[in-house]
Amino acid sequence: MLTRVGPGSSGYNYQPEFADIDCVLTLANNATCAQGQVLLRDCTKIPGSAGADMVVLPTNTNGVTPYGVYQGAAFTNTSGASATYQITVRKWGQGVVLAQGAGGAVNVDSPLIVNNSQLGAIAGSAALNANVGMALATGATTTKGSQLIANLGAAALVNAHIDCC
Repeated sequence: MLTRVGPGSSGYNYQPEFADIDCVLTLANNATCAQGQVLLRDCTKIPGSAGADMVVLPTNTNGVTPYGVYQGAAFTNTSGASATYQITVRKWGQGVVLAQGAGGAVNVDSPLIVNNSQLGAIAGSAALNANVGMALATGATTTKGSQLIANLGAAALVNAHIDCC
């Protein structure tokens, strides 16, 4: 596992602000990995067999536990076949998560939960029921419980504390 830690204090109580992990994503043809996409560990691959751990989208049946959240620019596999990409995901720390209101809104302090039927993290109950983080205040919305995203059915990036470990 290749880990990168972000800036933080140094010395006796050193605590980095975030940890990013290198991994390899397998994408089907025409599939997209969006910024804030939650990725799951691929349970059919031996850890580290590709130089880094293998991950898949939540819609892939080989996906198990949340591995991390992709923070880079969105990209689409247009190769005409399944392809693998070396990427970096956020394991913990502040970042963005692709989320939407499912059966309710995303509020400041809402848990962000992976749902295997949608491309992203969903606030509310989910099939996998795996929490990947907590929605944080953003802009003028700073009160605990204040609505960040209504139940619109469309995914949006949510400022979040990610904790996929």
